[in-house]
Order: sequence, then structure tokens, then C-alpha cells
Amino acid sequence: MMQVKFKDEKEKWDIIRTLLTDTEQGLLDTVGQDKLITLIEQGGDPCLMMNDEELEEFHTLPDVIEIYRGVASEDDLNFDKYGHGIHWTKSFKTAEWFAERFQSKNRCILTGKVLKENVIAYFNEKNEDELLINPNKVMGLSVCIL
Repeated sequence: MMQVKFKDEKEKWDIIRTLLTDTEQGLLDTVGQDKLITLIEQGGDPCLMMNDEELEEFHTLPDVIEIYRGVASEDDLNFDKYGHGIHWTKSFKTAEWFAERFQSKNRCILTGKVLKENVIAYFNEKNEDELLINPNKVMGLSVCIL
């Protein structure tokens, strides 16, 4: 197996952020979400992925956060594939946009809660109020079919 060397810890997290924020679901299908979560949780400081404004917002998050995830599929909704993703948002409106953006046959919004301590990172570069979360840490999952 090839060993990847980074200039420093910040470079590693910048690359992970780019992979997470500049690609669609296909990356996770290819790499495997479990592998990506393992890489993130193996150590280091994921706060290095956030810019100053995101880090400031991250520190103001409440202890328990209401979260949303917009899901769309032409096939039957497969929550093992789509519903338990790592990309969530604090914004119902953003989740609704993700569910509706392709006018797919099957659409829903997932709602849940997560403890702040289980949020890996907060991204808002695209004004999506995105929270990066290990899906196994989402509590009280409910589904609203659109």
C-alpha cells in the first residue's frame, strides 16, 4: 500500500475538506463512507478543515442540534445508502433544496438530532450550514416523504 506524506497536518485536512465539499455522492460510493469516517476519526484535528468563520460558528453550536438531510432517488429510497450519509445541515430549507434539486421520483427530508461533541466539522462556504457527522451518531431519526 502506498504511503501518503503530507507537508503538515493542515494540508491533510485541507485535502479531506476538498474531497468532502467539492464532490458529489459518487466519491463516497467509490471510496466508501466507512473508510472516510475511519480516516477522519484516526486522529488529528478535524477543526483544521474549517475556516475562521466556520470555526467560530462551530463553537457557538448548542449541545444538541436539530439536523436535516435532503434525499432524492429515482429508485426506491434506500436509507442504508442515502439516509445515513455524513452530510447534514442545520437548515430545513437547505435539506429541502437537496431533496428537490433534481425532481427525482422519490424525495424525503430526514430529521434527527446530534450532540455537538459528535459533529466532526461545520462548513458554510456554500451557505449550506453543513454539518459533517458520523451517521451512527444521529439520534431520533424521522422521515418526511415529499
